[in-house]
Amino acid sequence: MKKIIGTGLFVCMLVSVSFGAKITEGFESKEILKKMEIEGDVVISGDQFHGGKTALYVPENSQAIFTIGTENKFGTASFWVYDSCNCKTEATAPLGWGGPFFGLVNADGDKVVLWAQSSKGVKFGTGYAVTFTAENQWFTKWWSKITRGKAGWNKYTFTCTDEKTLSVTQNDEKEVSSISEKVEFFNKGFTGIIMAGGKSPADMGKKKAAPVKKAKKGAEKAEAPVAEETKVAPTGEKFYLDDIEVETKDATPAPAK
Repeated sequence: MKKIIGTGLFVCMLVSVSFGAKITEGFESKEILKKMEIEGDVVISGDQFHGGKTALYVPENSQAIFTIGTENKFGTASFWVYDSCNCKTEATAPLGWGGPFFGLVNADGDKVVLWAQSSKGVKFGTGYAVTFTAENQWFTKWWSKITRGKAGWNKYTFTCTDEKTLSVTQNDEKEVSSISEKVEFFNKGFTGIIMAGGKSPADMGKKKAAPVKKAKKGAEKAEAPVAEETKVAPTGEKFYLDDIEVETKDATPAPAK
């Protein structure tokens, strides 16, 4: 059940919150899916859960955005993530596989995420990298202090309280990476929390056109190309999202001096 503590306003099935508002979500009802942006086979599942009896399961080739509002907000977003730690070596990871990721998204569609991925000489998925998607930064990764070895739940807190502040911690104690130096790529606030079961943060959800079929002899014209989703082979990774807690304030730019 979604709870709003403080002042709030529902608009077009999305949540728009004012200064000092607090939102929590435990994914105990499938009704919440109607208020989220979903691609693929995202479901409410009881296979893994943190606080209640169910959690949000985001399988491979799928993506979910828990929407905070339509306009950027500054604040903090905490949530629990279950990682199955079914890591693949670089040699066995399917071509183009970016690994699961989770983090924040803003009104422009730009993201800052923790992204499990491969690197030369490193086992696929044994750690997370911090990745931004603004200005084509998605291909640049800053390796974090997080390692993946044992399946289980961990709490992540993203803090962006103003245009100069950006940090991510794990379990309220470990800052996973010095991403404040890259705040220019995510300094407008956020509109939601994003999780994807696997794919490049920049490419997730994009379409590609199928090859144009040649016209058969006697036909007037070639058949029109049909757009299809880009997908990757499954690897067995399983990620769940639960117990979201968000506190926000309006992301009004600071006045010019």
